[in-house]
Amino acid sequence: MKNILCALALAIAMTGAAFPQSSANQDVSKIVGSWESLDKENDKPLATVTVKMAGDKLTGVMQLEDIVKDGKKAPEELPMTDVMFDGKVLSFKLTLQDGNEKAVTDWEFLLRDSNGARLAVLKDNNKPVEDGPVFVMKRVKAN
Repeated sequence: MKNILCALALAIAMTGAAFPQSSANQDVSKIVGSWESLDKENDKPLATVTVKMAGDKLTGVMQLEDIVKDGKKAPEELPMTDVMFDGKVLSFKLTLQDGNEKAVTDWEFLLRDSNGARLAVLKDNNKPVEDGPVFVMKRVKAN
């Protein structure tokens, strides 16, 4: 009986490792709020991230000041999709559209502490990005 209980406990522990918890099971207060990059242009942060809870689901938007459309800077709020939070890393996708060109980018928002994070693009249309933008972020408002 003791061996069966040990095996059951091990199976439960391994299931948790194999299937990461969704954002609903994590302490989302660590990530929810407004964040700005320390890098600025004309006194505006180059990246702004806002993360919210909508029921039991994380949602958010990101604004990049350096987005160019039709040859001009055109910052806009881009909605996050496929948002996941594991307690330390928020991952999400952004879809960028310029005319007929569409790019889906994968982002990682790595918490360093309660008021600091690192934001980086990992993929562009499922291809790894080696020298993409990386931002040091600070929390400006907790929600």
